[in-house]
Formats: sequence, C-alpha cells, structure tokens
Amino acid sequence: MSEGKEFYEARRNIEESYSNLRETFKLMFSDVWHNYARSYPSAQSFDMKSLIKVTLELSNIIGQKVLIDHMGVKSNGEKAEDVIKKQKLAIFEKNNEISKRDKLIVDLSSSNILKDNEIRKQNATMQELFKDAVTGLGTRNYYDVRLRAETFETLQAHSFTAIVLDVNKLKVLNDTHGHVVGDEYLKTLGDSISSSLHADDAAYRMGGDEFLIVPRISVHQALTMLSNAGMNEIPKTKPEIIMKAAEIVAQRVSNRFQKMWNNRFGVTSGFSYGIATLDEPEVKKLIAAESKLILEDGRGITIPDMIGVVYDLADQRQYKHKQKLRKPSGCEQVKREQKNQTSLDDLRIDYIL
Repeated sequence: MSEGKEFYEARRNIEESYSNLRETFKLMFSDVWHNYARSYPSAQSFDMKSLIKVTLELSNIIGQKVLIDHMGVKSNGEKAEDVIKKQKLAIFEKNNEISKRDKLIVDLSSSNILKDNEIRKQNATMQELFKDAVTGLGTRNYYDVRLRAETFETLQAHSFTAIVLDVNKLKVLNDTHGHVVGDEYLKTLGDSISSSLHADDAAYRMGGDEFLIVPRISVHQALTMLSNAGMNEIPKTKPEIIMKAAEIVAQRVSNRFQKMWNNRFGVTSGFSYGIATLDEPEVKKLIAAESKLILEDGRGITIPDMIGVVYDLADQRQYKHKQKLRKPSGCEQVKREQKNQTSLDDLRIDYIL
C-alpha cells in the first residue's frame, strides 16, 4: 500500500510538472504548441514514454529558440542538435580560416624579415663598395658611379673642377709607428676634408694616399669666396675665378688638417695638391686632342672622357707641386752643398794620409 501510494504521488508530481511546463511552453511557443496539443490533448493521457518523448521534442524547440534569439542562428525548422552541429562546424571553419590567416601573417612577417635582412646585407655591401672604411669618404667605385650620373648641364653649371691631393708623411708613420697610426692620420685628413666642404661637394679616397675633391662651385659662389678671403684683385675669366676658389678650398682643408693632427708623433701633417677645371684653355685643348683620337676610333667623346682629362691634368699638377715641396730651399741647398764639400775634404785627407 505504501509503495502504491509513493508511485501514485510520483506520477502525480510528474504530471503536474509537465502540466506547468506545457503552459510555459504554450506561452513561449504558441506557434508550435498547437501541433503537440492536437497529438496530446490531455496530460492524463501521457504515459511515461510519451512524456519523455514530448519533453525531448520541446527541448529541441527550446534549443532552437535560444539559438534564434540569442545567437542569431536561423534554424529553418531543424532540430537544435543539428543546428548546434552546424554552428560548431562553422566555428571550426572560422577558426581554421583564422589559423590560415595567422599562418599567412607569419609567412609574410618571415618574408619581410628575410627581405629586411637581404636589404641590410645589400646596404652593407654597398657601403663597403662606396664608403671608405678608414676616412669615411667615397671610394673609387663610388666616384665611377657618380661619374656616370653627370650630365653636360651639370658639368657646365658648376664648371667641373678637380682637386687632387696626395698626403705626405704617410709612409714614415706606417714604417715608424705602424699602420694603426697611419690609418689615424688618414682618418684625420678625411675629417678635415668632410668638415671643409659644402653639401653639394664630393670627396673620394682614390686609393692609398691619393684623394679627390670635387667642389661644385658656381661663378657667383666663387666670387663670394674670393671676396670673403679679402682678395683685392679678382681674376677676369671664369676659369681663373673657379681655380682661385678651389685653391681656397684646398688651403682650408690644409689648415684644418694641421690643426686637427697637431704634430702628433712629431710629424707635421701636409699634402700636395693640383687643381684643374673644365673651362680652362689647357683642358679644352686636351679635350679637343682627345676627341680627335676618339673620333678615329669611330665614337664621340663622352662625359667620363672629359672628366678624365680634368682629373689627369689635376693629378699632373699635384705631382709637380709635390716635387716642388721636396726641392730644398736656397739656404737648405747651401747647407747641403757645404756638408757634401766637407765630406769630400775628409775623404781627400784620409786618402792623402
């Protein structure tokens, strides 16, 4: 009796729960409730199997409703579990797309890193080719590249001018104090040149102890330089004006070189130099002669050919200047002759004795 009573109470509780659930579902899902009401008109007619079946069906409806209201999913009458499966698949595919995108970003980043490294290597190579490691000036390779970039207009606008320098005492420093000191000497000259030039000027270490300065000086700039230098007699022709201004540049470099080196290791700094400019008569004669030879080879004279004539003449003048610096003065010549005469007299005495 007791067991029958407990079963009856349990069945009644289930039916009451379902009756309450039915009313709740009826309010929430009025559009679908009528289908179930026609199939199950009375709660008392439900057996346990039917009750479970309807509960599961309504759970699917609840799932659809939640997905529709809160997740924006269109169920199209599908069961909640099917909709959820589709949602999981969509989320998986979306995550997969995100993974692909992240992989692409990583690949692009890696590619950019490789490109950056390649650019750095190329820049390092270019710097090695175009920038002298000791002086910081341009190299001979850089000079050749800049040479090809020149045009007839730029040559005429600034009257291409070359100042060729050959540094003195480098061999003495290398032999006496080592190449580290010799490099410091060259670096000091490089700093002296760099600090003496304007932004448009160029300077190169052509090799060893030879340097080239290319000052881009217009006639107006040259006249200003001569006036600031206190020159009373201004040259009358354009080539002479440019040459005088170039001499001021060379002297400025020399003064700074001496000041910056400051007789270290007991060595006085210095260099010989030669100057040539495109518009001077001697260069024009040389270019005309060069043109004649080139025409015989079946081609016309080029800008590098013309610049080469200017450079060669400046180099020849530098060599003459160096020889002049090496030639002893009058007093030094007399002393040297007296010393040589004394040595000869000693030899004669030794021979007689």
